[in-house]
Formats: sequence, structure tokens, C-alpha cells
Amino acid sequence: MPPKPKASAKDTQALSLDDDKDFSSDSDVSDAEVEQKRVYVEDIQEFCIPTGTYHQPSLYRLLIYAKYGPTRDGKLYGGRQGAHELSDFELNEMVNTERNDDICFVYTGSRKYITPELRRDILAEVPKDFLPITHPLRAQIAALFDSVPKDDDGGMTFAAVQAVVLDYHAEIIHECQLATVSRAPKIRANGITNDFDTTVVFQGAVDRTDRERRKAKMAADYGAV
Repeated sequence: MPPKPKASAKDTQALSLDDDKDFSSDSDVSDAEVEQKRVYVEDIQEFCIPTGTYHQPSLYRLLIYAKYGPTRDGKLYGGRQGAHELSDFELNEMVNTERNDDICFVYTGSRKYITPELRRDILAEVPKDFLPITHPLRAQIAALFDSVPKDDDGGMTFAAVQAVVLDYHAEIIHECQLATVSRAPKIRANGITNDFDTTVVFQGAVDRTDRERRKAKMAADYGAV
């Protein structure tokens, strides 16, 4: 089971902390202490794109870091008292869950009212490249935190990092929404309907459909083209 997400970074009073404390999920440390924990760009980069690896889903690893971090010795922990080190398999499952959540959000326009049945149908329907996401490289990850206040050692509060990452993710997904067109209300086969139910078609797909329609009309009007 993945760890519980940390509270948001807002309205937290600064604390003086011992950096040796266990800041893992479910440990006996308050959300306020977690948010003021000092974290470093290099550690974030290493978690998102481990040395020697390529083609990592770095956007989602970054999002998971913000939701469930900070890390301890480069690892995320969960379970009772934060004693369970999350395996690569578990992290990959968390990445898939976050990605699928975004797919359903872009498809429907809402993060609510997504039943397991509707979620399954959406994921079965959309193409693999449904989300036009370019995952950030190490240099781009570092650049995200250029404006974040740092201490003399380059440390940043986890709260500040969390806020930047959550805003960055929201911006990326908003751009995915802007890349879609034809957001028409729709009643699902399972009877679920609300203001957010939409049919989403990428511009490229619309362009292809229009070309095919024009070609068919020309064939009907003027013969084969």
C-alpha cells in the first residue's frame, strides 16, 4: 500500500528541526515538521531520474516526491511507522495510478464522479499518447527551483518544493487540456452524466477526420480523388 500523501504546504509555522528525524509517511512526525524539512535539488533529481537510467516518467516521480516525500537516503517509505521501503515495482504502480488519474481528468474535465467502471472504459478507449507530456530532464527539474529560497547549503523547505511541484504538474495538465478540442457534453453508457462529462478529441485527430470527410465529399461530387 502506498504511503499517505502529506498535507499541503500552506499556513504552516516554521520549525527548528533535527535533520536526523524520520520524516517517512506514518511516522510520529507532524505534517508541519515534514513541510519544514530541508531538501536538496540534487536529491530530487536523483529520485526523479536515478543515475544510469533513461526515459524515466520524471514528471510523475516528481509528483510522487511532492505528495509522499521527502525521501530518506534516496528512498520513499510507507507502512507502519514508515518502516517499509517502497520498491521500484511499487513506485511504478504509483506512477501508473497518477498517470491514469490525469488521463481520466483530461478526458472528463473532473476528478470527481469517476467510478471504477468509467475509469476502466476511459483507459481502454484512449490511445497510448493521449497525454502529450514531455517529461523534464535533470536540468529542467533543477530550473524549477531557481526561485525557491535556499539556505547556505542549498537546502529548501519541503513545503516550498511541494508547492512548486504541485503548481508545475497542474500547469502541465492544463496544457494537455488546452491541446484538446470538441469538449461536448455526453451521457455515458453507464448512465453517469454531469457538467464535466465530455468527449475529448485531439486536434490532430480532428484534422484527419476533416480531411477524410472532405475527401469523401469530393469523391461523391466528382468521382474518385
